[in-house]
Amino acid sequence: MNEVVRIESLISSWDPNSETSAINNNAGIKPTKVSYELYELIRRSKKISAMSNGYFDISYASMDRVWDFSKKKAKLPSDESIANSVSRVNYKNILLNPDDTTVFLIAPG
Repeated sequence: MNEVVRIESLISSWDPNSETSAINNNAGIKPTKVSYELYELIRRSKKISAMSNGYFDISYASMDRVWDFSKKKAKLPSDESIANSVSRVNYKNILLNPDDTTVFLIAPG
């Protein structure tokens, strides 16, 4: 269980203190220094994204912000908000620097 908690603290976008949240917060602003472990996970995920021609795309999570399933009666997002969210999905917009293990998301959001 300790290992699950440790990994969650690195990759959870719901944890405002995680390395993934730091990457997202710096999107379009500046590269973010991350642990070697997270850097390698992102590097391998980008490789899978490329091998699958984007059918698996590590950057898909930008779409989850338009859906809110926390309410009893969920409301569908507008076509505009869906299109805006989908426009951010592109693993090629994740820049990796192996020299300093930084990750940079080109586009904000």
